[in-house]
Amino acid sequence: MSIYTFTNDYILKADPGVKLVLIMQNDTDFQFIINKKPAKTVTIDASMSDSPITKTLTVQSSSSAYANSYIVTTYSKNAFNNTTSQCNLCFNLTNPGGDSYWSITGTPSQGDNQSMFKNINTAGYTNTVEVQVSTQKNPPINPSQAPVLDPNLVFLLDKSEDTLLFRGNAPLGAYDKVKNPLQLIEFPSFMDALKSAYKKSTTEEMPSESYELCVIALLADNSDNILNPEYQSFGGEHSAITNQTNWYPALADNPAKITTVTPNITGRICQWNINPAGSKDGHYVTMVKELATNINTWFKSNLTDSSSQTDKGAATKRIIYFHCSSGHDRTGMAASTYVAYKKISESKFINGSKFENADLVESYLMGTTLNHIPYTGGHYAQTTYNLNTTTKNPNKSRCFLNSIEYDNTVGWVADKMVKPKSSFNLKGTAAVSGDLNYPNENSRDAYVEKKNVWEL
Repeated sequence: MSIYTFTNDYILKADPGVKLVLIMQNDTDFQFIINKKPAKTVTIDASMSDSPITKTLTVQSSSSAYANSYIVTTYSKNAFNNTTSQCNLCFNLTNPGGDSYWSITGTPSQGDNQSMFKNINTAGYTNTVEVQVSTQKNPPINPSQAPVLDPNLVFLLDKSEDTLLFRGNAPLGAYDKVKNPLQLIEFPSFMDALKSAYKKSTTEEMPSESYELCVIALLADNSDNILNPEYQSFGGEHSAITNQTNWYPALADNPAKITTVTPNITGRICQWNINPAGSKDGHYVTMVKELATNINTWFKSNLTDSSSQTDKGAATKRIIYFHCSSGHDRTGMAASTYVAYKKISESKFINGSKFENADLVESYLMGTTLNHIPYTGGHYAQTTYNLNTTTKNPNKSRCFLNSIEYDNTVGWVADKMVKPKSSFNLKGTAAVSGDLNYPNENSRDAYVEKKNVWEL
């Protein structure tokens, strides 16, 4: 019998002309409670109604603070010729009465129509999810239940002679009933995104090599909609993995062969179970710390040092790509912590303190989307400004780390490796700016400009 640790109450509202079906993406960890009865779907039919129809529901989870769902709508009124639309959303079960009850997670790149949500600029601030007749055309691709790779979220985080380190969002391909019904990784498009990110950061072409691609999924066990197709892309099954932090295929075995790109590459995957705010015992903090130190080790080692591959001509250069679902929060924490760990571990001692080249602003900067993406709901803002001005800056984007998570991950590096901690400068540089929407400079709701870690 499941014990539902995380729970929150919501109001689901369908405007006139709308029939909606709210569907949970996972069949084991989440459930809705309607009239004291559990359910996996919730339907409201206001298609023939002259007034909105509402239902009150409770969302419960036994293992995660986030409940991923999607809404499918059909319309009886004009909706830009849309007869039906879909959009993914996520219920936040950690902070009842807080300032982010739920968020829109579906994007046009995965075929989702966000315009079905009413008052989209303030969506998520209350526990009411109101669905209206869509005000925009559906994207010209089939809707997907899992996120689709967004090249705009892929960034080169670090590089060495043997290893390239990238961050991004879930690398899955778009759903296609015939060509890609499982939403497997489309490796040619994936590699093109990596090459584009490399050139954007270095102005040079990414070296053409037979790389070993090492994908690290910063996802909780309940993210089967992403993990299953990812593991299947490398010839495995997520359900068969007993220790998710182990690589599949194992380092002692030959990596999976990927022959759909030229030159051919090989690959592995591992799951790093990080669910920010989803673990009351701080498990995600421990996992982020371990990931940062491990990436630092992997980054410095040769493939031949960590693998007993027997294939002749096996790859000797590595690509590490880590991601969460959207490429924001968990990915940002891991990026910031890695950069802080690397910067501090390579710093020099001055007056007994190891802090030269160890400004946390630099690692804070890397914990962002690194580009300006208009987002709605929750704390996401659509406009960013230069510091203390009304001048909009399209190259700045909000840092998605909140203060507690930042202190417990990036701040951990400072406590562990540098004394005194006050030697770090957390604000007051050109890299970090305040935003007029968030005047409290101590809230760390800051916006940053893009830089490369090897230039910091």
